[in-house]
Amino acid sequence: MSNQTQSLTGDYTLPISAASNSQESVKAKATIHSIQYLRAVAALMVVLHHAFIQIDAYKGYFHNINFGAQGVDIFFVISGFIIWYVTDKSNVSKTDFLIRRIVRVAPIYWFVTLAIIALAAIAPELFKTTKFTLSEVWQSLLFIPHYNLAFPNNIYPILVPGWTLNYELFFYFVFALILFTRQRVLALILSFTTLMLIGFYIDSTNPLFITYTNTLLAEFVLGALIASTFLRNPDMKMQVRHSYLMIILGFVLIVIFSSYVKHDDVRGLVFGIPSAMIVIGALMLERSGKMPRHRLLHLLGDASYSIYLTHIFSLGLFRTLWSSLVHINAGALEITVFMVLSLVFSSIIGIFVYQYVEKPLLVFFKKRLAKTN
Repeated sequence: MSNQTQSLTGDYTLPISAASNSQESVKAKATIHSIQYLRAVAALMVVLHHAFIQIDAYKGYFHNINFGAQGVDIFFVISGFIIWYVTDKSNVSKTDFLIRRIVRVAPIYWFVTLAIIALAAIAPELFKTTKFTLSEVWQSLLFIPHYNLAFPNNIYPILVPGWTLNYELFFYFVFALILFTRQRVLALILSFTTLMLIGFYIDSTNPLFITYTNTLLAEFVLGALIASTFLRNPDMKMQVRHSYLMIILGFVLIVIFSSYVKHDDVRGLVFGIPSAMIVIGALMLERSGKMPRHRLLHLLGDASYSIYLTHIFSLGLFRTLWSSLVHINAGALEITVFMVLSLVFSSIIGIFVYQYVEKPLLVFFKKRLAKTN
């Protein structure tokens, strides 16, 4: 599993989960504000993680900091939670479930991927590392894990952030298979545990095998377990201070583990548990009625998928602007300002893309889907 673990911790990993953008389905029951806020926080963790490496002169200040990449772990737990939540007691068919998931995830991803391909073909000088074959194009568009031509040891699509979507689509497929199983929780646990055990005991360089047996699968299970417990126990509550403690402890553990735990083959277990603690704490805080309302965090949660798909471009553009306007001296104040503005700039671009690309694409494909039913 060594090749995959490199891709999960390298400079180009983009931790985010498309399934966490199921807002329209969540609203069919009730908007869960805590989940929206966590989506925003996790997206900003992603941006922060990659902002650390944008300017060579700043890297020395962050060489021991690995915090931020774990946003993907939080998002995978959120994904498991939401998919369980929106399908609980639902009569949607397996086919409809998969179609709806693909319609929610694929259009904006395809749009950005095809845009990269077109730009690379028209102006290849703009891209330092974007190289691909026709085979990579269709594998990327179909969410098939494969080795990246530009990064041979890593399992990346052309749009590098899409590596997480390969996990998402696999989770959707397995979930669809067990959708109407009487013991859904047990079926999900057994199927993913079996796959992970196979991954531990069998060594392979096949990208599909590496992806579909990775311990990251455990995070979807954790999210589903949280949702099942949350829905089956509507009166279950936690004291406000305990909820905050759960959230804080989860983040503290992530910071500690990110600095000292180097065995990435068990990433899903190491970071899945504190990520689950954060999700549980946030849900219980909201259930207590003490969750503050933040319009900006809610908006960032809505735009988190677009922030995810575009933030490498946003950071690259901002790095160029910053380098042309600022004399780099790597002072503490300068670095702090750069990091803050990187978050702001990437958020603005992501919100713009969400409003004017992602949402229109969703409306278009939903209308097409409605006409076929």
